[in-house]
Order: sequence, then structure tokens, then C-alpha cells
Amino acid sequence: RLKDLEKNIKTIKAQMQSASKDLKSHENEKEKLVMEEEAMVQEQSSLESQLISLKTQINTLTSEVDEQRAKV
Repeated sequence: RLKDLEKNIKTIKAQMQSASKDLKSHENEKEKLVMEEEAMVQEQSSLESQLISLKTQINTLTSEVDEQRAKV
């Protein structure tokens, strides 16, 4: 009877250790995904800023072309 309990305790301890490792692995994966998400958000923000800058340049060049056409 006591040996059965000890065997069950060992089994449960092994299961707990395995579950703990799995949990740590999942936590690490979650942290990695969060970091990737943050990097993508920053990249999106940077690309949006570049887009705004390029649109401004296009508008400026369009205005300059229109001015040149008006002179001709």
C-alpha cells in the first residue's frame, strides 16, 4: 500500500515537472511572439511615416510641375 502511494507520488512529481517544462516553453514562445508583434508595430509605424513623407514629396513635385506648365 505504501509502495503504491510512493509510486503514485513519483509519477505525479514527474508529471508536474513535465507540465512545468511545457509551461515554461509556452511562456517563452509567448514572449517571443509579443516581441515580434512589437517589432512589427514599430516597422508599420516607420513605413507609415515613410509613406507620408513620399506623399508630401509627390505633392511638392506635382506642384512644381504645375508651376512649370503654367509658365509655358
